Order: sequence, then C-alpha cells, then structure tokens
Amino acid sequence: MQRTQQPVQTEESYITRSGAVQLDANALLPVSSINGQRIASQSVYTEQLISLEFFSGEETTVIVSSESRPTPESISLIGRLPNRKFASFSMVVDPIHYMISLQNPESDTLFRVVGDTESGAGQVFEIDLKQMTDVQHLPPLVPPTD
Repeated sequence: MQRTQQPVQTEESYITRSGAVQLDANALLPVSSINGQRIASQSVYTEQLISLEFFSGEETTVIVSSESRPTPESISLIGRLPNRKFASFSMVVDPIHYMISLQNPESDTLFRVVGDTESGAGQVFEIDLKQMTDVQHLPPLVPPTD
C-alpha cells in the first residue's frame, strides 16, 4: 500500500488523521484470462504475513488467521497483530470496492480504509477510540399486533 498523508477534513473529533492509500488487488482478485473479470484468488493466505503502511514510515504486519470466498468474485481475510492479544484485522475485497479494518485496543487505535478495487485508490482514517462517544440506540421498533 502506498500512501500520502492529508490533513483531517472532518468535524469528527475522534478522527486523528486521514490519508490516501493505494492497494494493488491483483494478488487477491486477479483478472481472469477467460472473461476479463476479476475472480478471487485460490491462493492460501491463512498463516501468511501481510505488511500494511497506512501512513509514511509506519509499517504494520498482520498474520492472516482465516479466509473465505463468499462469492467467486470476493475474498475476505481475518487476522491479528503478532504479540497483541486483542488486536484484530479484517479485509474484504470485491471487484468494485475494498475495505480494511485494523484495531489495536492496547493503543486505542482503529484504522479504517475504504477504496476502489479497480483503480486501487482508497482513503484511510485513523480513529482514536478514546475520543469516540458511546453509541446511542433508538428505542426498538415493535410491529403492530393487530
């Protein structure tokens, strides 16, 4: 992933910084030579290491613990940070979009990435979990009984 840091342009106080990233999805979703469409790679990613660099000079390595292919055109990877008990990683890639989430409760940090698979262009947000407010739920909607 290549990245360029940008100033945060949001009113959300819990987003500490944001930036542009670039994902090359060809290893995960190569283009089929038969029909020209992207299909999920059949490579095994479980127990593989993936390096991520959301911001310049800050490389993170994750270990993939499980993988799935919900459709022939999509792949989902779940993982963890080495030596971190509760840190979690998830990545979902389909022919249109990709999403990455990396959370480390020990540092109260969450990275969220969303992007366009074809171009690889995406946006990363670093979130300070201590600054997030509690989720407020609306009262449940109960259907009428008549």
